Amino acid sequence: MTHDEFDEILRDYLLYLEHVRLPATVPTTREEAKTMCEELTRRSDENPHRDAWEPIDDLIHEDPENAWRILLATIERSHDRDLGMIGAGTLETFMWYRGVEFLDRVLAEIRSNGRFRQAFESVYLGSDFPETEGRLINATLIASGTSPESTFDWWTNQTDA
Repeated sequence: MTHDEFDEILRDYLLYLEHVRLPATVPTTREEAKTMCEELTRRSDENPHRDAWEPIDDLIHEDPENAWRILLATIERSHDRDLGMIGAGTLETFMWYRGVEFLDRVLAEIRSNGRFRQAFESVYLGSDFPETEGRLINATLIASGTSPESTFDWWTNQTDA
């Protein structure tokens, strides 16, 4: 992958995230919530970058090293409000397909990179993820500052608190 290709994928994905970013304030009435949902649906439908996740998804399967690099760069450069979407989106997909293979790097990022940890808190591992590795991830999240109530033991269906 060339530097220009990397930059283009990163730029497009950041534009996608910007276009679907959740508002800074939470609705306080049903009418505000309805209006926000309508606006988010409209913006999603009209998003000129709606397919920007596809190149990253392809890289997860075909070139995981560059997928990892793009994920880290995205987390570094994205708005704070986008971290949950990254975690529940491309980072989650990365974990499903490459999580065990990249476990040491994932754990190192959780320990040293607060933005990565924040994004990772939105990852849904699920009970199909290997239990030993998943428990290690949860222990690392907790040791790095994530509330135990915010982790989930997918293998016994309870919080790790």
